Amino acid sequence: MNDKNTQQTSSQQRLLSLDALRGLDMMCIIGLDAIVHALAPVFHGASAMTTLATQFRHCHWEGIHAYDLIFPLFLFISGISMAFSIRKMHQNGASRKKASWHLIKRALILACLGIIVNGPLELPCSDWRFASVLGLIGIAGACAGLLALWVKKIPWLAGILAGILVLIGCLQLNIGTLDREGSINAIIDRAILPGSLHGGVMDPEGLLCIVSAIAVALGGYLVGNFLVNSSAKPGKKAWSLLGAGAICLIAGYAMHWSFYPAIKSIWSSSFDLIASGWSLLAFATAYFLFDILKWHKLAYPFKVVGMNALFIYLAQSLVNFNSIANHLFIGIADIWPAMKWPILALATFLIKWLILAWMDKRKIYIKI
Repeated sequence: MNDKNTQQTSSQQRLLSLDALRGLDMMCIIGLDAIVHALAPVFHGASAMTTLATQFRHCHWEGIHAYDLIFPLFLFISGISMAFSIRKMHQNGASRKKASWHLIKRALILACLGIIVNGPLELPCSDWRFASVLGLIGIAGACAGLLALWVKKIPWLAGILAGILVLIGCLQLNIGTLDREGSINAIIDRAILPGSLHGGVMDPEGLLCIVSAIAVALGGYLVGNFLVNSSAKPGKKAWSLLGAGAICLIAGYAMHWSFYPAIKSIWSSSFDLIASGWSLLAFATAYFLFDILKWHKLAYPFKVVGMNALFIYLAQSLVNFNSIANHLFIGIADIWPAMKWPILALATFLIKWLILAWMDKRKIYIKI
């Protein structure tokens, strides 16, 4: 009986679906995107391939492609994981103060790593780009985590989430314009954010974007809290998540098509709702396949990436895997000239995946 309870507690503390979905999310930016774009010219007459290649690019400004969802999905998953981490913290008797300092230190480390990834770190430092993907993940995740730690009542957390969405919407719709240079995001970034800005006039990981992204991470936490504390059967939980995702999508697209366009670069509230809706649907599907149906073998290729997501993100930013793949596989690729670039793109992706599989086999996980 004790063994059974131990197994149940262990399964509640870690979901395979989280690691697998995080891995699939990372795969899209460590090689799948390059493979799709390399294949597009080969099958340029196929409308399906053209559509797929379009979905693997960011929208220029308004609208949402699948590629625009990669970043918020990662943040949403981090929020879900946070609920399990906090539960484990309580079980181990750790204090909220200690957990809070861990979140703050993690945010600072990620922000510093983000600056390094942005590079080059040439003097004077006034030319550095301080805003970054890692910095936004770290700061937004830390803020959501601190709220979860210190605001215990779920209705209050839901109210804070709604308040952030309303605040961002009011600011963006009533101050400035909804374009790259005139948006309230751009105005704040130019006035306050030090260093250089991505694109010159604003930064998609800027100050107001961080505030908006907190809502996505907090939404993920509420989902994780539901999974941890709900007594409903797993199947009913999955259906509940699908329903919540549908509501977010309806609300977000209604705003996008009527008065408030979804714009990833400024993390508009309509974008947050749509991104959260798709994230809910994606997670509910992964939860059903990998944690309810137990399709563990199918999850494995994704899990090995998800378990070392930070490592591979940093590695591909600092190591030229393309040159390694060219050195090893250019001879094979030259045999079939029409498929040369898809073969090299696939080889680059496989090198990264094999490194991660090797690390997973030896239980080497790089985390902060």
